[in-house]
Amino acid sequence: MPPHRALASFARRVAAGAGEGSPPYIRAAATHGATPEYVVRRTTRFLWWGEGRWASLSSSTSENGAPPAIMAVGLRKQYGDRVAVDDVSFSIGPGEVVGFLGPNGAGKTTTMRMLTGFLPATDGSVSIKGHDIFLDALAARRAVGYLPESPPLYPEMTVVAYLRFVAALRDVPRRLRKDAAERAIERCGLADVVRREISALSKGYRQRVGLAQAIVADPAVLVLDEPTVGLDPLQVVEIRNLVTGLAEGRSSERQTVLLSTHILREVEAICQRVIVMHRGRKALDAPLSEVTSGGSSLEDVFARVVASDPLDVPGGSDS
Repeated sequence: MPPHRALASFARRVAAGAGEGSPPYIRAAATHGATPEYVVRRTTRFLWWGEGRWASLSSSTSENGAPPAIMAVGLRKQYGDRVAVDDVSFSIGPGEVVGFLGPNGAGKTTTMRMLTGFLPATDGSVSIKGHDIFLDALAARRAVGYLPESPPLYPEMTVVAYLRFVAALRDVPRRLRKDAAERAIERCGLADVVRREISALSKGYRQRVGLAQAIVADPAVLVLDEPTVGLDPLQVVEIRNLVTGLAEGRSSERQTVLLSTHILREVEAICQRVIVMHRGRKALDAPLSEVTSGGSSLEDVFARVVASDPLDVPGGSDS
């Protein structure tokens, strides 16, 4: 489609009120207004990417018709001439626990940073619970908790003071912050160190504090990058049980978890679906039961996918 026709198509969508079938960034642009430069860049990308593929992604909704918990469309991140993430798209529904796998340098952490708003995408769009991560940033960020590779800790603070501080940053009402911090402390097994300074904690306990800050505001979506690094075997089991418990309960309360890890047994133990990144592209996206059907282990499938070109793998890149 020529560029002038692409922009005309966008104008008609916005003028029509941007219906429910439109991508999140088009609905947000219609609601909040957007600069012409943003409109041109995002619209041209979407229309060349293909409306049919958007329809395929947007059909992944929960039983009550709610929007996907996480929606990534055509994500791309480029540093100069180097492309770190190239045209990655996927949708994750409420309550899903999804393993996000790939070798070092595959683009996992970059993608997770774009999903959580910590890194702007060169192209593409992200929505969290229907909110565009950049056009409707406050609502999107309130809905997501993020545990990065290196937890953002303040070593001079005590555990309880830090978690109350994070609760305040995450807009938890003042009257609820104490309870929110205590709930996170209990769920992450921090009761014995609650008055200690973070600098005095072991690596395993610091990792627990990092996980506690991700859940203290009770977000609908959790993005966890290597949550069990530095934990002993018993602590690993406890964190597995915690992550599993987050996605259980009534459909309106279930939390969605995107879990990045190099420990494939963790994925087999707690995830229902796997997404594999390779060379900056999505190389595989399938239910775990389907991936391991026929007696194949996740380790064997992972090795086979990583040894292949992402474009040659069924269920791989949508580009």
